[in-house]
Amino acid sequence: MGTIGAERGPLLRELTFDGSWPGWRNAARDALVASIAPSDCTWLAGANAQPSLLAELASDVPESRTRTSPPVRSPHAVPKAFLTLGADVACHASPSRWDLLYRVLWRLTHGERHLLDVFVDSDVHALHVMAKAVRREGHKLRAFVRFRLVSAGTDAERYVAWFEPAHDVLAREAPFFARRFPSMRWSILTPHQSAHWDGAALTYAAGASRTDAPTGDDLEDLWRTYYAHIFNPARTSPRTMRAEMPTRYWKHLPEAALIAPLLREAPARVREMIARQRAAADGADQRPLAEGRVPGRQSARTVSSAGTRTAATAGTVHDEGVQAAHDRGVRARAILVSRGVTPTASPVSGADVRVGTASWTDPTMTAPGVF
Repeated sequence: MGTIGAERGPLLRELTFDGSWPGWRNAARDALVASIAPSDCTWLAGANAQPSLLAELASDVPESRTRTSPPVRSPHAVPKAFLTLGADVACHASPSRWDLLYRVLWRLTHGERHLLDVFVDSDVHALHVMAKAVRREGHKLRAFVRFRLVSAGTDAERYVAWFEPAHDVLAREAPFFARRFPSMRWSILTPHQSAHWDGAALTYAAGASRTDAPTGDDLEDLWRTYYAHIFNPARTSPRTMRAEMPTRYWKHLPEAALIAPLLREAPARVREMIARQRAAADGADQRPLAEGRVPGRQSARTVSSAGTRTAATAGTVHDEGVQAAHDRGVRARAILVSRGVTPTASPVSGADVRVGTASWTDPTMTAPGVF
């Protein structure tokens, strides 16, 4: 619950609260009811929420209001979008976030109802920048938390992770780990707060220090081996990697020690991969082709002596079959050779074809009859 302290100077008032988003909402509601403009107040949160030594209840706030009183119902309607955005911004590390939130709240309730739709507004833009930074930090916490086993045994087994978030995102992200590892007892320690899961309930405690967390366990060798094997040297972009995995996280990641040597070895590994691919393609070029047909394959369509399709395949629109693709490749290769060009691709297609899987597909490509 927030309280409104005495004036600091002619107009400036201290608005104090417990540093939480619900606490700020209660204090902001009181301030709106008291008609305290943003330019007339300053916000003090958490450990800094100590009223002035000369603090007395402001004259424009009802005397019955105390720290334990229920919040005053505000006559102002606040857009839901502000509450959603504000919950994100409240986790930001900037001390100015509370003043910014109240300034936007005041404008929303004093004639600028659709302010949040004006993205070029400096206050609105600042809110979105802060919210985006908080959401990104939450994603990084999920991605870069590394649990280490700190005790053995069926009853005493617990995993502990250390993380140093740039913003206060632990409380909003800890439920994800409770859902992800429901049967594992774990703790996530940060400098400002700690989260603990005992298999049934999620609790929070004060922050910890780096020495309270383990620095490694027996599972890390297995993890490093796995990471080295899935590392793809052909798709390495140091700039992109550092954008997605900033170096400030590396000191707590067991696989980080492998990044530098893997990057150094990447060019040589790519050359080796290309050499193996070319050798495989050269071997495919030497395969015996029976009269220009793919060995072991049957034509996907039947062709009459006149070279026209039979009724069995007359309805085929897009896919003319494996044999047709092979025939086109052979013809294309013959044309290139006649023009003095030595093709490097397999004679099956006349060009390199990469086959793989995609994480998404255009629905129109999977409609019946397309392929």
